[in-house]
Amino acid sequence: MYSGSEVTLNPDPGIENVCWHWPSANGYPTILFCHGNNLNIEVRASWMQFAIGRGFGLFMAGYRGFGGNPGTPTQAGLITDALASYDHLSSLGVKDIHVLGHSLGSSVAVHLASERRCKSVGLLSPFTSMVDAAWDLYPFLPIRIILRDQWKSIDIINKIDCPIMIVACDRDTTVRYSRSKKLFAHASSPKEFLNIPGVDHGDISLQGGPKALVDFFERHR
Repeated sequence: MYSGSEVTLNPDPGIENVCWHWPSANGYPTILFCHGNNLNIEVRASWMQFAIGRGFGLFMAGYRGFGGNPGTPTQAGLITDALASYDHLSSLGVKDIHVLGHSLGSSVAVHLASERRCKSVGLLSPFTSMVDAAWDLYPFLPIRIILRDQWKSIDIINKIDCPIMIVACDRDTTVRYSRSKKLFAHASSPKEFLNIPGVDHGDISLQGGPKALVDFFERHR
């Protein structure tokens, strides 16, 4: 991997989130990456090394309760963590920040971008809400009662006033393709949508998803 630095942020008392930062080269923007539910920044950073090679900065946001960080992950907590990552970059003088979110991280990214100025937003396999995504998988359960944190991206995505790109896959068995399309319909323009056909949720990174979004960031840098 390209050499990066470890950053520890303290967005709340008792919270110590380990993040990774690779500064940009030659005045390029920085990509703030919000990862999904099943892994951590170490794994997801491997997706993005090619972007560093192209000159982009990269900041892998750490979350409470993930990757050995203390605390319990909640919707409010993870949004606070992402905002702390953005604000840390701003404190370093980084002005041009693109936000990339995958799966659960797509909703983290949407909430972040609805509260902070971003150059653009890229979403991999995003859902309309956690309730919708869970209902598609477990229609026999009282999802709306069970889920405390509902992550309603569809209610706030139209508040984002920068370019948005959504990359989804029509064989996704975790986040239904129709949910990503519906979220796209609610986003404000300018916006772009890309389907990677025949690919499931876990393979979108191997079939060009991150590259498509970095190309999008390049066009809007």
